[in-house]
Amino acid sequence: MAPIKLLGNTYVEKGSPATLLFIQEGTVYVIDPGQGEDRPRRLTKDLKELGASQAVVLLTHYHSDHVEAVAALSPAEVVASSLDAPMIERSELRVLMTFDYPLNPTDPLLPYRAVPARVTQALPEGADRYGPIEVHWLPGHTEGHLGFATPDGVLYVGDALFGDKVLEKFGIPYHKMPCKALETLRKLRSLLGKYEYVVLGHGPIVKGGEAGPLIDINERRVQEFIEGVRESLRSPSSVDEVLRAVCRGLRASCTLENSMLIGASVKGLIRCLRDEGLLEPDLSEGVLRWRLKPS
Repeated sequence: MAPIKLLGNTYVEKGSPATLLFIQEGTVYVIDPGQGEDRPRRLTKDLKELGASQAVVLLTHYHSDHVEAVAALSPAEVVASSLDAPMIERSELRVLMTFDYPLNPTDPLLPYRAVPARVTQALPEGADRYGPIEVHWLPGHTEGHLGFATPDGVLYVGDALFGDKVLEKFGIPYHKMPCKALETLRKLRSLLGKYEYVVLGHGPIVKGGEAGPLIDINERRVQEFIEGVRESLRSPSSVDEVLRAVCRGLRASCTLENSMLIGASVKGLIRCLRDEGLLEPDLSEGVLRWRLKPS
């Protein structure tokens, strides 16, 4: 099966995550190759059908489900943000930054193989273009998360925005920095009028003008998470105690994998609250707990 043509020279290979492809003068720009045993075969077939002379891979962020298939494409270039590049190149860093646990990259607890990939072009902060591809900085899910737009008016947002089925399954959208995720969702709302289609890493392909309700759902879920954590922190609470309260109080699927991710989001929000001067540590019982400062 050939990739689905969206507009002009822009195509999509469906999956979770989806992969966006744009071809210009024989070069195919492959955005988030993805993961899975069959994905390399499908993408190799796509490149052949599109008449590619070479592939350039662009990565929205460092998570393994978006990175795993890179090596199988033998790309001429691999492009990522300078902030996320170290985790793409080093599996141990990727696992630590994703889950906040220094697990072995081959540990069977991990849902995806943490396969390293060499980044040949690390985009500096603020870069707004790579060749024909427009670059948007969309931090929150990771510090250096990027979005990419093709000249045909198709915006790929990676995991800055999740589909409603993903939100229903997991309850809480994973973001390393929830406060920045909220800012990014508001930025995405301002971009909608510029693009014909918005493609999510995990979710539907939507017309730009119709993505507003999806942004609303994501924003509401992130805000619910932030408010739930803040409520727990009105009294001294450890990260594990906050996680327990979040799993009880919100629509969260607290499986082993998802609990590690939610815990990482809790720690990211602690960072946000500390940066705002709103949170202080508490060691009164010999356990590290956090609490909101009295207003």
